[in-house]
Amino acid sequence: MKRTSLSRRQALKGLLIGAGAAATPGWVRALSEKGAALAHHHHARPPAAQASGEYAPRFLNAHQDRTVDVLSELIIPETDTPGASAAEVHQFVDRVLSESDPLPQQQFVRGLAWLDARSEELFGTPFADAAPEQQTAL
Repeated sequence: MKRTSLSRRQALKGLLIGAGAAATPGWVRALSEKGAALAHHHHARPPAAQASGEYAPRFLNAHQDRTVDVLSELIIPETDTPGASAAEVHQFVDRVLSESDPLPQQQFVRGLAWLDARSEELFGTPFADAAPEQQTAL
């Protein structure tokens, strides 16, 4: 049986497209389509990141950006290949959101707020500050 190699970028693009096609909420579909389009035209980091050496989120605040970074690393952890953090997935998500309509932006941020509230309720700390096993459980 022949094995096909799939890059993380191809996998992420496929997930975004698949999520958009399968999901009922229009905002998920809209974000997926926007993400797939941006993945197709992915270039160097934005000028703000290049000038300072650090990424300056366009849409998310610093806490939300960190939460997305932690969450994406749980989904795509570092193995023998770089994980989501090294691939700067949180920056990609921020770019997609920055170019999206207000409704998907609001719903995404509401989801992050729920994640933090639930983490606070269960563990007494925001999601990004919870222990790795608590993050995984949540």
